Amino acid sequence: MNFMKHSLLVLIPLVFASNALATNYTEEIERITVLGVKEPMLDSIQLDDVTNKAAGDLGEQLREFNGVSSGRQGGRGFSPVIRGQQNSQLNVLLDGGIISGACPSGMDHSTSYATVGYDKITVIKGNQSVLYGAGGSGGSIFIERERPELMESGLTGKIDMTATSNSGRRKLSADVATGNDSGYIRIFGSTEQQNDYYQDGDGNDFSSGYNGKNGGIVMGFDLTPDTNVELSYEGVRDRDIFYTIKHAMDTPRADSDSWRFKLTQSINSGPFHTLELNAYSSDVEHLMDDYSVRDRWKYMRMKGLSMSNTSGGKIQGIATLGNAEVTLGMEYLNNYSDGTHLMDNGSEELDESNFRLYALEWPGVRQEEYGTFGEADITLDNKNSMRLGLRIDRNFVEATKADGEIIAYKKPIYLYNKYYNSDTTKVDETNIGAVLGFNHQLDADQALNMYITRSVVSADAGQRFRAISMHGSNWIGNPDLKAETHNQLELGWQQGNAEQNMAVSVFYDKVADYILQYRLESSQPHSIRHAVLQKNVDATLYGMEAELTQPLFENWRFRSSLSLTIGRYNSKGDDYLPQIAPISSVNTLDWHTDNWSAGMSWELAAKQSRANTDSGLDAGKTAGYGLINLFGSYNASKALAFGGGINNLLDKTYALHLNKASDSYLTEAEQVNEPGREFWVNANWKF
Repeated sequence: MNFMKHSLLVLIPLVFASNALATNYTEEIERITVLGVKEPMLDSIQLDDVTNKAAGDLGEQLREFNGVSSGRQGGRGFSPVIRGQQNSQLNVLLDGGIISGACPSGMDHSTSYATVGYDKITVIKGNQSVLYGAGGSGGSIFIERERPELMESGLTGKIDMTATSNSGRRKLSADVATGNDSGYIRIFGSTEQQNDYYQDGDGNDFSSGYNGKNGGIVMGFDLTPDTNVELSYEGVRDRDIFYTIKHAMDTPRADSDSWRFKLTQSINSGPFHTLELNAYSSDVEHLMDDYSVRDRWKYMRMKGLSMSNTSGGKIQGIATLGNAEVTLGMEYLNNYSDGTHLMDNGSEELDESNFRLYALEWPGVRQEEYGTFGEADITLDNKNSMRLGLRIDRNFVEATKADGEIIAYKKPIYLYNKYYNSDTTKVDETNIGAVLGFNHQLDADQALNMYITRSVVSADAGQRFRAISMHGSNWIGNPDLKAETHNQLELGWQQGNAEQNMAVSVFYDKVADYILQYRLESSQPHSIRHAVLQKNVDATLYGMEAELTQPLFENWRFRSSLSLTIGRYNSKGDDYLPQIAPISSVNTLDWHTDNWSAGMSWELAAKQSRANTDSGLDAGKTAGYGLINLFGSYNASKALAFGGGINNLLDKTYALHLNKASDSYLTEAEQVNEPGREFWVNANWKF
């Protein structure tokens, strides 16, 4: 009942406000539009059009977006970062659904399970809308599937092959659809593998191996001219994933199964014209050990078995009220995360019956979240528009096994009490988010944007309830963490058209109760070396992004991008937040004709001296670097295309500042160098 009251508090005022604004401008408005120019905070790309086809993980592929980076911990599990924010600070939707990584140490990000059958990536930097879920203070990432465009034969598809030299990646994928105007069936699958190790520019080995077999099916039907439904299933089976050499364990198995249902209903009466329903379910299992992939155990074998099951849905109606487009809706999220750590007795022969439970890393953490939202895009006159958005989320979290029995080590509830003097196992939050946006079009090819937003990010299962006391260190979540409250101001300017344009955005984010990881060192002999803990601090994030696309002369084009984020915390603001990329720039010169293209990119990153080693997240300061990459393609026919390139042409040794963080098995953050020179080739056949 309380949730319904909160829902009405969102929906009723928004409808009245948008209707009042819209009815003041009921005359027909000839609105100037900026054709082909993207907003500086939004970017999208078709996956067939990406420049670097050597990337083996979608989190690595996202590095092509200005202002997006990711940390490396092997060949899988790249965790994207936007404006210094990651994990629960980003909203990531895979074909409209949510997949939650199942490793308490963060070795599998949700983007690692988007392997095949996707068509487009859209990235929104910062918070521009309340429609995409709770939180999203850093931005939103949408990995999308589109309805296939069938040929006259009723069939369409593609076969794609990629191979790289240094990492030894081999991927073969197929994506085929058949149907007619009333429906379609799409089937996709891939098989891929990567060498156990790649080499950096100095010839040092870094772990990167994995094997994967993935696939799925999508069925879409137009039940009536106004009703469309879509059903889909996707399965990912990754095996023998090598992680960084210093990490204690590898992953012999990472599996996910995802189901999705979508319904779109056109409505021909009243103010509402579209009703959308989206439901999803995903089950992820993740196994780590120190003996299956590589025999690395010393005294006792250990393994971590974890799972994360997520289900939910959203229903929203879209209405036209005067000159306002209004979206009203509700959504639900349910997640259950459970993670255990087991060890055997150290016998020479492996015997699974000898394993005993030593830690409840995720002690049966259950989350239920109910959200209601409303958003109105209002045309004020032929040059001005605005956006009003409001959402309320009720968030319930419980560690159902916090008092569970464990062999030899302490229960989670004991560790919470020891480090935080807390016996909290249940959390109940009410979070309010809001968006106020303005757009002013200066002329036919130039516009200004401004967003003032509030978003609230709840602590994730690890930050709040993780509990492990082993290997000479503790990693303990804080049950009493407050949710982060982000109050942001963002200004943007863009000019030009699809061929020639410039865009600049600047942002300022004042965060109350930012969740910061820190380490508590012990000076006592024969005690735990240190504990990795969580606390709330006040913080500030600010920065900018800029992009330029400039045709030079016939068939030649120059593109440049620049991004900068700075994060500080405490009352004086002189302590730096961890895991924030330095100022970076990518400059690209390319040439293209109908059948040929070639180009060169120059990647630059400054030295990052703003490191926070006390967090256990930053390995330390990192040196700047400059890279040259070459790429090209040839369209042999309308159906057949070949591509290739050389990444890190000069074989530089370098590492991104975003590194493998410390965790319960690797107590020190580890800097992981990127691959040295790498050749890659790609072939794509469409039919």
